[in-house]
Amino acid sequence: MLATAPEIRDRIQDTLKQNNIDANTSVVFGSALWAEAALTGNPEILTEESREALNTFYLAAGFGDQAPSLDKIWALSGLPDLLLAMNERIAEGAGARLLDRVRHRARNIASQIRATAVAKTLSGGEGVVRDLDGASPEDAIAAVSAEYDKKAADLTAKLRDKVLERLNSAETSFVKRATDSLISHLEQNGEQGTWQYDPAGLRTLQKAAYFSFARSMRKEAGALYTAAAADVEALYQKLLGNHLGEFNIEAPIVPRVPPPLGIGRTIALDLQSTWWRRWWQRRKGFEAYASDYTRLIASEANSITKDIEENQVAAVLENVRAVLTDFLREQKETLLNISATAEKDAGQNPALMAGLQLQKSRDEILGSILKDLSNEAA
Repeated sequence: MLATAPEIRDRIQDTLKQNNIDANTSVVFGSALWAEAALTGNPEILTEESREALNTFYLAAGFGDQAPSLDKIWALSGLPDLLLAMNERIAEGAGARLLDRVRHRARNIASQIRATAVAKTLSGGEGVVRDLDGASPEDAIAAVSAEYDKKAADLTAKLRDKVLERLNSAETSFVKRATDSLISHLEQNGEQGTWQYDPAGLRTLQKAAYFSFARSMRKEAGALYTAAAADVEALYQKLLGNHLGEFNIEAPIVPRVPPPLGIGRTIALDLQSTWWRRWWQRRKGFEAYASDYTRLIASEANSITKDIEENQVAAVLENVRAVLTDFLREQKETLLNISATAEKDAGQNPALMAGLQLQKSRDEILGSILKDLSNEAA
């Protein structure tokens, strides 16, 4: 069996390619029972068939001249390779996304600390600039928050409408093709025999619509987040002028779009010929076949669309809004604290240069932290 593993792997990867699935996938061969025997130190749990398969693997792996050992059984079980593959997937996927979020958040926290420290140093006198076109800090901050709340609502509504339009178009197109095919069958064969229509075409169109939605979401939500971060950074600059030095507000990470699992669920059209035979035998007359089938196929196609819309698209778009809302709320709190600090300390007007000198060490440390975080992200 081990000798045929490369051939089996090639066939699996060919199948993945044919179904438009990334073929860069780990294929692991082995046995959970072998792994259990190795972990428990009890090879007696192996059945006769399992022992024969293990011996075949043992010889094919080139261990024939070596004494059997639990370590070799563990290696042949495939579990070490499976654990390694899982680790790689986590590191490349969820783990990498988590690290990106932590880095962005850490850089923003360091920037917020720096801005707060500068505000404390410059409060009173000429230090706090407040170049807000005559608006109060509270009003300026609220205006930016309201603007991006509306933009997020508009964007998510647009993305939702666009993907639903494509999904509904896929439904309509599929129903028409299926009904036309049924009518053609009836015209050629009458009401004799059975007939069914493969829903693979429907799923292909639905996947295309969903993946187009995912690409648009990543692009447009990313642009929205970047613009929001730039406008928030501008508020810091307007409040504190050029005293911030190297200062940057990072845009939040765009949420992940999960695979469209709803498309793969079983519907009536996936059932075997026995189901179709019962359905077919209950119909009488040419028109009954066509009209009943049209209602059936439309209902089944719509059930997938509803599942995608309610359980996947809606969740993604809610994440888009929630991520931006959390980002704006956090930045708003810091900006309001800076404004409140300036109001509280106004009129005290301590020796400005002395204050700056006292803060130099802390600012240098924060600057170093920001550079280190940026280097880590790179």
